[in-house]
Amino acid sequence: MPEKIRISSNSVITILILLYFIIRTHGVAGYLPSVWAIPLLLIFAFSILVLPKLPNKSLSQLVKESRWIILSLIVLIVCMFLQYGNFKLYSTFNYLVFSIPFYIIGYYWGIFGRDKYFKISVIGYFIFISLFLFSKLLQVDNFGTIGKETIGRLFYTPGGEANYNEIIFFWPYVAFVLITAISLLSSKYLIPKNRTFLYVLSSICLISILFSGVAAPIVLIVTAMLVYYFNKSKSKGRIRLLLAIPGILLFSYLIIYLLGSGLVGNFGTATSKAEGFLLFFESGYIFDDFILNEITSGRWTAGMYSVNQFLAAPLTGHGAFLEDIKGAMTNIDNFNTAAGGHSFVLDSLAFYGIWGISLIMILIKFSADAIKYYKIADPDEKKMALIFASAIISLFISNIMNSTFLFSSFDQFVFLCCGFLLGKYHIAKNSEKLNLA
Repeated sequence: MPEKIRISSNSVITILILLYFIIRTHGVAGYLPSVWAIPLLLIFAFSILVLPKLPNKSLSQLVKESRWIILSLIVLIVCMFLQYGNFKLYSTFNYLVFSIPFYIIGYYWGIFGRDKYFKISVIGYFIFISLFLFSKLLQVDNFGTIGKETIGRLFYTPGGEANYNEIIFFWPYVAFVLITAISLLSSKYLIPKNRTFLYVLSSICLISILFSGVAAPIVLIVTAMLVYYFNKSKSKGRIRLLLAIPGILLFSYLIIYLLGSGLVGNFGTATSKAEGFLLFFESGYIFDDFILNEITSGRWTAGMYSVNQFLAAPLTGHGAFLEDIKGAMTNIDNFNTAAGGHSFVLDSLAFYGIWGISLIMILIKFSADAIKYYKIADPDEKKMALIFASAIISLFISNIMNSTFLFSSFDQFVFLCCGFLLGKYHIAKNSEKLNLA
């Protein structure tokens, strides 16, 4: 009899995760409505099955480290029971619940050193998204106009331009996947042929991001670069850090000047934000509402509205009610919502009062875990860990001015990465304790 082919459960999980990410990709999901639910439910089931395989100590560590996630679930459940919100509340709950299985699986892979499955999931999706974006770039007729008319319209799923707002969450996702893949492929053992392939795929992602006309992914990438070089210089000592700060500021000014002056063309909202910074420099470094709204694309007013809403009801919040804002976002009189809707951090406080801190702490905890792992990572993984940490910290910073967290399939990818980092950290920490003993 021919020998039976055995497929490990980790391989099945990896295939399911890759399949889910691909089906949920903006521009694909619309053609396969609800099909993504099949791999998602199977991933959910596998996450439950792997829990008993964790050592008791690792399982208790996972529960302890998930305290902010658990508290956030309780807050959201209470709000749903009290009907203290609309679609925003229920979508936040759903995305959090269905991100937990990815967190568990990532942690499981990290604890047991199943790095290859994590790398296959991330790099596999990175290759798909790069080739997918390349197919869209080939369809562009005119690269002279930046924004949704250039490349965004090519992602309209059946339903037309009404779905355009969904793509706002897609581009930061692409940026995060790009940074995460680079962290895994930055190994010194990467052969030249694969390194060239990495450069080509990365270029495709970067060009697509630039021509999206959306500033959020550019801000995420630039912030991650600044965080990376800041932490790298800090680890080398105070002198390197003092030399790095002027370099970081100079690099930031160069990016702002190139975008704001129009020397490199018009890149949609990224250009308008840069123009706002140039106005700030020209005004003698004096901020006013106009300049702040120019820099933030109206988010300054939206953010202040959320702050005022929180101060009006800090203990209970106003409930997770979010409706359309009519007219210009820079006019506070146009708001009839519970929050400004453009800052995950400030909106959470306006929606849930002080209880919204639990949701914010999830991102802060992810950032802290990434930094802790970087500090004790093996020399061979030091660079990878720092790039990872920079991406996650950048994600937290970007959610101060955007509301991409717990509102798209982006979350499952983030939770998978953060669960994996947490597992890696605990293994490294336990090894460190053994060595000291």
